[in-house]
Amino acid sequence: MTGTGNSTGSETGMERTLRRLPWRETIPPVNCALLLLLGLAGQVLTMQLGGLAGMVAAPAVGILLMFAGAELFQSSRGNWKRKFGFRPVTFAQLRPLAGGLVKIFIGNAGLTMFWQFLLEYCSIPYAEEQNVVNLIRLLSGRPFLLLVLIFTVAGLIPLFEEMFFRRALYGLLRPLGGVSAFFLTGIIFSLAHFFLLGLPALFWMGLMFQYLYLKTRNLWIAVIAHGVVNLVATILALLAVALRTEGWSVY
Repeated sequence: MTGTGNSTGSETGMERTLRRLPWRETIPPVNCALLLLLGLAGQVLTMQLGGLAGMVAAPAVGILLMFAGAELFQSSRGNWKRKFGFRPVTFAQLRPLAGGLVKIFIGNAGLTMFWQFLLEYCSIPYAEEQNVVNLIRLLSGRPFLLLVLIFTVAGLIPLFEEMFFRRALYGLLRPLGGVSAFFLTGIIFSLAHFFLLGLPALFWMGLMFQYLYLKTRNLWIAVIAHGVVNLVATILALLAVALRTEGWSVY
């Protein structure tokens, strides 16, 4: 299924991409809203467990509830891949994935440095680390639990967030137009992390993940990109915690 509207000869590749519908079976906006509610309910209820248990359970339960909702709310059954836009990953899709990751890492570095400078110049207080760094500190010396944490951060959380933001939220906002839905999804994605220092970088990542989904019409590409970014961030956090434990300062 392709985007609506007539293409013109002057339309750019970016404009065509933003008009594209990446899924093969439409989920009506009302059903997208219900999927979002299910995902949020799973997050809120399981995060009450706290600590690593809550971090692992929240995305896992959210994923299961969204898959179940896609089956219950739709007239067709068993086509969850078509509904979410999951397709087999092809070699041709690796090129935009690699290019997207390069743009994400470069953009994140530049945006974060500039934003940090502005925050400090304006004397606005901010947290330098996300909650996952505190969990890493608590789990240092417990390799199995650290592996569980890495699997959750690099696997479960990207899968849940891409289903939640890139498919359900974007599907809910898509009637506003491809461009509006594209930027609104990025804004909401960045705000939902409640991390002031990372706000511009998260917005940039949200746009890039959405673009990769629209470009390749494959949600797995967005999940993989998100997972790689989270994995690199987690490895850097592990190194920072290890160096600080040895008496080094890492900033």
